Amino acid sequence: MIRRVCVSLFLFLLTAVAHGQVVKVQNSEFEVGTSDPVGWALTGDGEWPAAGQDGSRAIAATGDGQSTSYWRSAPLPLVPNAVYEISFLARSNSRGGGTPITGPVFSNVDLRAIGPEWTSYSSIFAAPSEVRPDEAWLRFGQWHHEGTVTYDNVQITRVEPLHSRVEDLLLGEGEEVSGNAYVFRAPIHTTSRNHSRPLARLQCGFNSDRLVFGAGSELVYRHQLGDRQQLNAALEINVGYHVSGQLDVSVSDDGDNWRPVGTQDTLGIATYRVPSDLLPAEQIWVRLQSLTDQQLGADSDPGSFQVHDYIYRAQFSGEPLVADGSTRYASVLATDPAAEVGLADVGQALPGRTDTVVLNMVNATDSDLAVHGTVTFRGADVEPTPPVDMQMMVPPGSIARYGCPTGSRGPATCRWPSSLPAMQPSRPTCLSMCPVCMPATMVRSCPNRVTTWVCGGRVQVGKWLVSEDCLIRVVER
Repeated sequence: MIRRVCVSLFLFLLTAVAHGQVVKVQNSEFEVGTSDPVGWALTGDGEWPAAGQDGSRAIAATGDGQSTSYWRSAPLPLVPNAVYEISFLARSNSRGGGTPITGPVFSNVDLRAIGPEWTSYSSIFAAPSEVRPDEAWLRFGQWHHEGTVTYDNVQITRVEPLHSRVEDLLLGEGEEVSGNAYVFRAPIHTTSRNHSRPLARLQCGFNSDRLVFGAGSELVYRHQLGDRQQLNAALEINVGYHVSGQLDVSVSDDGDNWRPVGTQDTLGIATYRVPSDLLPAEQIWVRLQSLTDQQLGADSDPGSFQVHDYIYRAQFSGEPLVADGSTRYASVLATDPAAEVGLADVGQALPGRTDTVVLNMVNATDSDLAVHGTVTFRGADVEPTPPVDMQMMVPPGSIARYGCPTGSRGPATCRWPSSLPAMQPSRPTCLSMCPVCMPATMVRSCPNRVTTWVCGGRVQVGKWLVSEDCLIRVVER
């Protein structure tokens, strides 16, 4: 028996807002309750005012410049190792000092100064490898803030990381190659926060732009560049805060057998080399563990020590390349139990370039699944194109792969006419237009060569341009 389904997938490669697998946040708009909003509990000073964006309810936390207060959500059904986007509205009548505090308790983001008008905020976070019930909750409040911060319309969406592909390599945010040199700078200072492509295990805290370690904390990175061999490698770790305990650093070539390479029990930058007898290797694992008895608390606890920077460098084999990695985040809008669809690859995901988005479709039924649909192109400056018919036959329990071309004139829309699923990138980092104008350097990347020059005048940093067969990226000088 063959079951026929039609599916619909919308892929907007340059869209900045994601909607997708929404995680249930109880009373996320704070409308339900009598004396307090259902599903939320207040610690410290705050209120449940009728001061939402549309005049309805919101939550507020008030500080005197020396205290901390926050609203705590009911427990969340977070999936270990999954990546999420959290979005919400916020405003403040701040009189200075401190900061609003937002997000899951294990991945706090300070908002710093915010204004009196409702503003939309969002952030990416990765869930721990082991999600403990005592840390699977949201916190919205203030730390040493003088004034009142008000929040509304909280939403959490599960997202899929989309890393750029450069020839045979996947490179995410914080990764770059130049010739045969590879560098990974943990993107904790970017919108990726505690997530990155090399991340293999996460069991430590995060606070705005710092990795926080207490008793039992562990962080593992797996560094691999396709099938290229790493010939030598070293890492730098900057401990920017330390009150007690010790950072233990180990490396491995298989993720099972670990070799200690050093410890750090004071402030400063330390360098650790991967032992030569582990090289060459296709992959190198790095494990950071805390040796301390101090447990991490909930109120922006700084922990025993904090890692402010992590940098891994390696020389690798094969043809030399010059490229910067990037990561964007997509989400599935809807799904059908008969045929689950996920993104496998988005190529370089750069505007103005012919590329292919690869989709995985899983047949979850006990019958052959005949999938019919079309591929069309859509974009602000894209000429209408006739739909391209496609069809797949997916056997029971198997996975089919389909390559959807993005075209050279703009983003593609892969559309199967029915209800399966839709994906959108979430707040792209390297492809977004930066509103700040300043003198800049332009990097011109063409086949077999990369040239750099300083452009005159003031240009928009982050803008991508296409010239003949070359891609031009504007970066800050």
